[in-house]
Amino acid sequence: MQSQSEPVPPDPADATVAPSVAAIVPVREPDLAHLDRALAEIRAQEGAPVRAVVVDQTLGGELEGRDLGGALVLRESSPSRGLALARGAEASDAEVLLVWEACASYPTDRAARQLAALEAHPLAQLVTGDLGLVTDERGADDAPYTRTRALDLAHDDLPGLWQATLCVRRPLLSTIDRAAFAPSEYGLLVAARACDAWAHAPGRVAAVDAAASAARDEAVRVDAELVRLARLEPLATPELTVLLATHDRCDVLLACIEAFARQLVRPGTFEIVVVDDASRDATPRVMRDLRTHAPLVFDRQPLPGGAGPARNLGLPRARGRFVLFVNDDTIPDPHLVRRHLEAHRELGDGAMVQGLFRQPDAILANALNRVLDDSRLVFGFRDFAPGQELVGAQLYTCNVSVATEAVRAIGGFDASYSTYGCEDTDLGERLVAAGQHLVYRPECVAAHQHRLAFDDFVARQVQVARAHVRVYRDHPHLCPIDGLRGRTVATLRADLADRAATRASVERAARELSEVDLAALEGADGAARASAARIHLALSEALHWLHDTLWIQGLAEGLEREGVDGFDALLRANAGCAGARGDANDPNTTNDRAPLAGLEASHA
Repeated sequence: MQSQSEPVPPDPADATVAPSVAAIVPVREPDLAHLDRALAEIRAQEGAPVRAVVVDQTLGGELEGRDLGGALVLRESSPSRGLALARGAEASDAEVLLVWEACASYPTDRAARQLAALEAHPLAQLVTGDLGLVTDERGADDAPYTRTRALDLAHDDLPGLWQATLCVRRPLLSTIDRAAFAPSEYGLLVAARACDAWAHAPGRVAAVDAAASAARDEAVRVDAELVRLARLEPLATPELTVLLATHDRCDVLLACIEAFARQLVRPGTFEIVVVDDASRDATPRVMRDLRTHAPLVFDRQPLPGGAGPARNLGLPRARGRFVLFVNDDTIPDPHLVRRHLEAHRELGDGAMVQGLFRQPDAILANALNRVLDDSRLVFGFRDFAPGQELVGAQLYTCNVSVATEAVRAIGGFDASYSTYGCEDTDLGERLVAAGQHLVYRPECVAAHQHRLAFDDFVARQVQVARAHVRVYRDHPHLCPIDGLRGRTVATLRADLADRAATRASVERAARELSEVDLAALEGADGAARASAARIHLALSEALHWLHDTLWIQGLAEGLEREGVDGFDALLRANAGCAGARGDANDPNTTNDRAPLAGLEASHA
């Protein structure tokens, strides 16, 4: 972390001169809806003229060419808060800078009261005020109820979005940490505390949504711990490399990198290697200029080749003893890296650590994603027990760590697996065959920041089934012999024809039920709560029936792509088919990444 230099106190002789003031407004996509109100509140400030400086940090430069009523507009592609505030200060000659959160609301005397606090404390470099928390409760006039929280700057227990009250003198702001995702504003507070150069303006100077503030409470606690950890001597060589591939998902990729950049470990414990699979969005531009405290390496394959080849491109760059494979929508818990390393120390050589990949509560409110999370149609985590040894086909590269040399020894990912759902199944099987063992450790938890839509589910199931034909060819022991013996393209197509009429009606019903907000129903009265349970059951039955149908379709297409007329021919064509074993229907392996058991079974 960038060191915080000691603030330079102002000359008390200048205290009679009113300082010039600028309000710096960092703007990312969620802030756009609030920007006009924020600028109006800046213009309405009484007692002191305040210049608005807007820093456009949106991915697409959304504010380019917009007339913002005289505000100075700067373009900054980095998501760094510290860099945005520093650039705003450098573009203005103001002596005092107000952090102005677009999502907050401010009284017309905010600037005047904080300037008065500076005048009363001429050695102060940083001033805050009390934060109003707006709730859904209603007062006597039916207006939203606001409770005010006084900030105690001497302690770390600050509410989320506390920085909405921040007022800083230029000398202190010049020391701000400019790295992306760093605890920049918290670092200023620590620097001001260190030389007793802080003050507080009594009374509410900003108000924010109480729920939004609460959602950021944990981030404040992480900020405090990051500032403490930054004082430790960094490791010379990382113990672990986070390796991920990405394609056209710059927004969620930044959320992933932010969460990894804020891991609560000693500096230098890990590094991040990102390989861009020929993205056409802002990914190359943003990533090339991104600077974080966690060492970050960015590479790019110019033509789309899939996740496996992209990860292979990054594998030689990995310096860590272990490599942690994640997706670009993996949002790690702040302790994820530490817990993976602890698990490896406990389990010893040869262990691969499979962590948990869970959906956030906001996504689980949706009926489709709730049913999928409660089933084995996408992931098999619901059937895993802590500490259980898994089979190679259950390796999920959304959150798994492996000895780096073990991956290199088998040649990394098979680059010919370019389809989702296969490259990690194949990798897991080859790693287990090479002597590694896969252990489930749910304390290594990450969130899956991806709300699957119904059409995505349909396309995914066909794609995964199609890809599994190749898996069965390369790993015959995974093929469910009893379920697929004698099945041909012709018999699979006949099954699809028999299901066609039912499929149309089931898809219509499932599509409609998929959009239901189950959380809203469950929070209502008894009748609505009961209907939520019925919807969950009906959608589950429909999705399981569709899953079987979509797998029949995908298996037929996969056989055609392999140039064989059926599974008997597929297995005969593989020299290893004599060693195929019929254990794939074991309940420990029947998630969607293992074979579909009982293709004819109807769950509807």
